[in-house]
Amino acid sequence: MTTASYEMTERSWVDTDATLVVRKDDLDPEAVSTRLALAPTATRLPGPDRWNPAGDPAGLWLLRCADRALGLPEQLDRVVDAVFDRAEVLRELAAEGYDVTLSVFGRVGPGAMLELPPETALRIASLGIPLELRVSNNER
Repeated sequence: MTTASYEMTERSWVDTDATLVVRKDDLDPEAVSTRLALAPTATRLPGPDRWNPAGDPAGLWLLRCADRALGLPEQLDRVVDAVFDRAEVLRELAAEGYDVTLSVFGRVGPGAMLELPPETALRIASLGIPLELRVSNNER
């Protein structure tokens, strides 16, 4: 029998990902892909979610980097690199009623901090969209 243990390191972020999220009640994933000239990593058509029928029925267009070999700053850089030259389109989508956010997720230990290089923070800010931090402190 194999046993595994999970050790949480204080102040660390683990199981991280960075995702550009485009959300709208009547979202057409193909239209968003065309406007951004990018292929998403995932989409969801508007309507009830088969896994959570009572959840948010809005459509989603996602561009996600969850490469575990990278740290969270590098995951953010990958997503920002992909959309940086399309910042104006992101702002146009937001002005048209789309929810456009750059979302980061991670499991965190006590006292965890997100440290970003200044260049990364400036590039994120220049996109003109919100940065959303989603954390879990569940000790699994």
